[in-house]
Amino acid sequence: MSLSENEKKQLLDFIRSHYVDYYDVSLLIAKDLEEDITSQMEPNEEILFEDALKQA
Repeated sequence: MSLSENEKKQLLDFIRSHYVDYYDVSLLIAKDLEEDITSQMEPNEEILFEDALKQA
């Protein structure tokens, strides 16, 4: 399972809202968060992206 383009944009916006200004650092954090979010959503498809992001 992978995130949609809209979810990836939300993820980058979330990271920027937490004062991560460097693009390369943002991408590394986004990659780690995306892996964590998808690992939460794969076994239970009822989990929403927003809930998985909060738990990541």
